[in-house]
Amino acid sequence: MNKYENWRELVSECKASGKPAKTWCQKHNIPYYTYRGWLRRPET
Repeated sequence: MNKYENWRELVSECKASGKPAKTWCQKHNIPYYTYRGWLRRPET
């Protein structure tokens, strides 16, 4: 099982928070470069 299997939910949560992504990632112990990679993934 992948640690970030629910990455789509995490991206939605970050966007809904209204905080800068970098700040949100630090708070949730997610590397910012990982988050940026999720944004580039296709939605399929």
